[in-house]
Amino acid sequence: MTDFVELKALVFKCRKGSRDAQKKFYLHYHAFGLRICLRFAKSRECAIQILNESCYLFFTDTKLFEEDSSIENQLRKIIIKSVIDDYNQSKNDKSGEQCDSSIHNNSMELDPFSENDTLLMLQRLPDLDRIIFNLYVFEDYSHEEIARELWINIEESVLRLKAARVRLKAFC
Repeated sequence: MTDFVELKALVFKCRKGSRDAQKKFYLHYHAFGLRICLRFAKSRECAIQILNESCYLFFTDTKLFEEDSSIENQLRKIIIKSVIDDYNQSKNDKSGEQCDSSIHNNSMELDPFSENDTLLMLQRLPDLDRIIFNLYVFEDYSHEEIARELWINIEESVLRLKAARVRLKAFC
């Protein structure tokens, strides 16, 4: 299922509530979405939950749908929005537990490690450090954008990114 027209038709059926189409979509984009979610989540279970929430939003929230954008870009944006919303929600909850509710800097090379090793190291970071690191390094967000999305100040974003890099280097 690589034909663009076929994928757009599948998305149309998903948005109309076709369970078969939603299952096909989920299976087709599962690996793509899960790779993104695993970078942000503290565990595989949390990553799957984020992916499920993101697919649900993709199917149901028509204001998030962009006709001109690729399906992958739309899904990536929705996943990141879900991660940010989940984090902001957890800040307001008394439990503070994320996921239970609903490198451009070449100085840090992770090449000697497998993708699995890298994910394990990322998952060991504190939630906010992991989110900031991913947004800045992999998603090309500026510190201003990160601060605005996570309701923190720019200086905290910068400090948390530095702390994440130090911790990741220490894990090596």
